[in-house]
Amino acid sequence: MTRRFGIAERCPHCGHVMHVITRYGVSLTPLKARILDLIRTHPGICCREINAIVFDGRVTLDTVKAHVGQIRDALVATDVTVIGHKTYGYRIYRHGGRG
Repeated sequence: MTRRFGIAERCPHCGHVMHVITRYGVSLTPLKARILDLIRTHPGICCREINAIVFDGRVTLDTVKAHVGQIRDALVATDVTVIGHKTYGYRIYRHGGRG
Protein backbone atom coordinates (compact mmCIF):
# COMPACT_ATOMS: atom_id res chain seq x y z
CA MET A 1 0.00 0.00 0.00
CA THR A 2 1.72 3.22 -1.15
CA ARG A 3 1.16 6.58 0.48
CA ARG A 4 2.19 10.07 -0.58
CA PHE A 5 4.92 10.31 2.05
CA GLY A 6 6.21 6.76 1.97
CA ILE A 7 5.28 3.13 2.21
CA ALA A 8 2.69 1.88 4.67
CA GLU A 9 3.96 -1.35 6.20
CA ARG A 10 2.22 -3.55 8.74
CA CYS A 11 3.65 -4.55 12.09
CA PRO A 12 4.49 -8.27 11.94
CA HIS A 13 3.18 -8.71 15.50
CA CYS A 14 -0.12 -6.80 15.61
CA GLY A 15 -0.85 -5.85 11.99
CA HIS A 16 -0.95 -2.11 12.76
CA VAL A 17 -0.21 0.06 9.72
CA MET A 18 3.17 1.75 10.15
CA HIS A 19 4.04 4.61 7.84
CA VAL A 20 7.67 4.51 6.78
CA ILE A 21 9.67 7.16 4.95
CA THR A 22 12.96 6.41 3.21
CA ARG A 23 15.96 8.70 3.55
CA TYR A 24 19.44 7.73 2.29
CA GLY A 25 18.10 4.23 1.62
CA VAL A 26 16.97 3.72 5.22
CA SER A 27 13.38 3.37 6.44
CA LEU A 28 12.45 5.90 9.12
CA THR A 29 9.29 6.86 10.94
CA PRO A 30 7.74 10.15 9.81
CA LEU A 31 8.99 11.80 13.03
CA LYS A 32 12.59 10.69 12.53
CA ALA A 33 12.46 11.62 8.82
CA ARG A 34 11.28 15.10 9.81
CA ILE A 35 14.16 15.48 12.28
CA LEU A 36 16.68 14.26 9.69
CA ASP A 37 15.23 16.64 7.09
CA LEU A 38 15.63 19.54 9.53
CA ILE A 39 19.26 18.64 10.15
CA ARG A 40 19.85 18.34 6.40
CA THR A 41 18.21 21.66 5.54
CA HIS A 42 19.47 23.56 8.60
CA PRO A 43 23.09 22.52 9.25
CA GLY A 44 24.06 23.50 12.77
CA ILE A 45 20.55 23.18 14.20
CA CYS A 46 20.59 22.49 17.94
CA CYS A 47 18.45 20.31 20.21
CA ARG A 48 16.42 23.27 21.45
CA GLU A 49 15.53 24.29 17.91
CA ILE A 50 14.55 20.73 16.95
CA ASN A 51 12.46 20.52 20.12
CA ALA A 52 10.69 23.80 19.32
CA ILE A 53 10.00 22.93 15.67
CA VAL A 54 9.16 19.23 15.90
CA PHE A 55 7.78 18.84 19.42
CA ASP A 56 6.52 22.39 20.20
CA GLY A 57 8.97 22.40 23.14
CA ARG A 58 7.11 19.58 24.90
CA VAL A 59 9.96 17.07 25.31
CA THR A 60 13.28 17.12 27.09
CA LEU A 61 16.53 17.70 25.27
CA ASP A 62 17.51 14.14 26.21
CA THR A 63 14.51 12.92 24.19
CA VAL A 64 15.67 14.89 21.15
CA LYS A 65 19.19 13.52 21.57
CA ALA A 66 17.79 9.98 21.81
CA HIS A 67 15.90 10.40 18.53
CA VAL A 68 19.02 11.75 16.81
CA GLY A 69 21.01 8.81 18.20
CA GLN A 70 18.44 6.37 16.81
CA ILE A 71 18.66 8.11 13.42
CA ARG A 72 22.46 7.80 13.57
CA ASP A 73 22.11 4.10 14.39
CA ALA A 74 19.75 3.59 11.44
CA LEU A 75 22.25 5.24 9.09
CA VAL A 76 25.20 3.09 10.18
CA ALA A 77 25.20 0.96 7.00
CA THR A 78 25.19 4.04 4.73
CA ASP A 79 27.85 6.58 3.82
CA VAL A 80 25.94 9.22 5.80
CA THR A 81 25.89 9.96 9.51
CA VAL A 82 24.67 12.72 11.80
CA ILE A 83 27.34 14.41 13.84
CA GLY A 84 26.61 16.70 16.73
CA HIS A 85 28.68 19.27 18.53
CA LYS A 86 27.53 21.28 21.52
CA THR A 87 28.76 24.52 19.95
CA TYR A 88 28.09 23.87 16.25
CA GLY A 89 24.91 21.77 16.43
CA TYR A 90 23.92 18.82 14.26
CA ARG A 91 25.11 18.26 10.70
CA ILE A 92 24.95 15.53 8.09
CA TYR A 93 28.35 14.13 7.29
CA ARG A 94 29.21 11.90 4.33
CA HIS A 95 32.12 9.56 4.88
CA GLY A 96 34.13 7.48 2.43
CA GLY A 97 32.57 4.04 2.32
CA ARG A 98 29.76 2.00 3.67
CA GLY A 99 29.91 1.00 7.35
